[in-house]
Amino acid sequence: LADMTIITAEDPRTENLDAIIAQTAETMQADGAIEGQTFERVPDRGRAIYRATQLAQPGDVVITLGKGHEQSMCFGEVEYPWDDRQALTSALRGQPLLTLPTARPEADV
Repeated sequence: LADMTIITAEDPRTENLDAIIAQTAETMQADGAIEGQTFERVPDRGRAIYRATQLAQPGDVVITLGKGHEQSMCFGEVEYPWDDRQALTSALRGQPLLTLPTARPEADV
């Protein structure tokens, strides 16, 4: 259905985000997806949404899934303010929204 899928964070809570992304990637590859061609891994959701807008060409549709109306993301036991609409608006203005713990270079979530 999609030309490109970006695997990213969506409330990992106490689970290891890298493990979640790896498992999703393995499942996609088993179904014939090719990393770098039909999917990418971008753990930080703000960067993932930004990446999607950068890849989009005229006539393309960018869809963010998983958060909808929710106003936070949970890492560990901490809820961080988050809004996909704000992230998309920021990305369309040329800047990723970097407010989650995964946005830090030293992030280990």
